[in-house]
Amino acid sequence: LEIITYMREYGLGLLITYELSRAPGLGKSMLAMGSFFINREDEKSRSNALKILEKRANDFYNKKSFVKTLIFPEGTTTNGQYIAGFKKGAFISLLPVKPLMVIPYEGFPTSTNRFFFFVRTVATFKLKILFAELPIIKPTDYMFETYKDYGREKWEIYANVVNKIYSEIGGFKQTDIKF
Repeated sequence: LEIITYMREYGLGLLITYELSRAPGLGKSMLAMGSFFINREDEKSRSNALKILEKRANDFYNKKSFVKTLIFPEGTTTNGQYIAGFKKGAFISLLPVKPLMVIPYEGFPTSTNRFFFFVRTVATFKLKILFAELPIIKPTDYMFETYKDYGREKWEIYANVVNKIYSEIGGFKQTDIKF
């Protein structure tokens, strides 16, 4: 449901997992609104998604397009207490990012079990989705030099710096889960 909230608030396209494309009605409507899908199991799909993300970021930054793209940088969900490492997609272009962070609260339907998450979400009659809109974060040479132990490539350093900011502001514990 946070996807709908984000789309209502920001009017944007999303990078979504391929599984959502099979959801009745939802997949086609999201494609029509500028979203695109990634099949995590397919190398070609992952590579294509990175190219699309980089192009969209550059086009938006250079005012060639006004389509915003929302990326969930973890590529998965946790139980609301942890934050996983960020993936390459949001950071590959090395352009500024505007972080939005879902803030879990008691009663918020979070779970790493997708079925339980769905049941808990639809069974919640009064669902609030709280999110923090953080300041724009721009990578700099100072960031890359100061935090060079955060990764081998610039995108990785950038992603890990933003991840640490999320962790500190949201009070999340770090985890190394992949999916």
